[in-house]
Amino acid sequence: MVDLAGTVPEEVVDTSKIIVLEDKYKMTKEENLKLFVQDKDDFIFNAAKIENSDLSLLQTKDVINGKNVTGVELEDTITVNNLSKAFDYLVDHIDEDLSLDLGSSINEIIVKNALIYRATSKKSKESYGFEAQPWCLSPGIEDKVTNFISELKHLPSVTDQAITLFIYLLKTRFFESGNKRTGLLLANQLMINYGVGYLSIPYTHLQDFKKQVTNYRDNEEIQPLKQFLYDYCIFGK
Repeated sequence: MVDLAGTVPEEVVDTSKIIVLEDKYKMTKEENLKLFVQDKDDFIFNAAKIENSDLSLLQTKDVINGKNVTGVELEDTITVNNLSKAFDYLVDHIDEDLSLDLGSSINEIIVKNALIYRATSKKSKESYGFEAQPWCLSPGIEDKVTNFISELKHLPSVTDQAITLFIYLLKTRFFESGNKRTGLLLANQLMINYGVGYLSIPYTHLQDFKKQVTNYRDNEEIQPLKQFLYDYCIFGK
């Protein structure tokens, strides 16, 4: 096994320490992609809520459709706009292999303009705790990311691989910003290509998700978080 010390806990990829999460759904790639696109508005609404967006579902839909939404934070509009563009980019590049290059392209779209705005945004400083920085990979991460992606195949199901990939980005911070949103989209690139559904964190379960993430970060116990995502955040038919 590739040494990921200092990057991600060993239990993330050690199959002797995990409960197998079987694929819930079995669709064709085309069916899966159609469902994902059909649910775009809900997916982006949920993903933006992870970033503390105050937009309603209707306001989110209006932003996605290019309508002017008044009385809302500019940062929330930027978040939704970028998510919509990154979503479309993923759909257009769904046939590509899972790779660092694909993740980098998605992340660059996700954080465009957002980091500049955050430099002067009181809401952002309170929520994110850092000043604006240019888009970039975290230092020294390239080889570790590439090695980790190659290790995913050792997990017993595509759903398990996708959930693990999402948690890995959440935990290790490939990028300076936008890791959760990038992780969600990359996880779905993997799931859609194998027709096993898609991953989304429903707003109704957001607080429970945050508690599970905190527990994982504090205790390094990955299984409760993986099981939560498996039970409540996988969608398909």
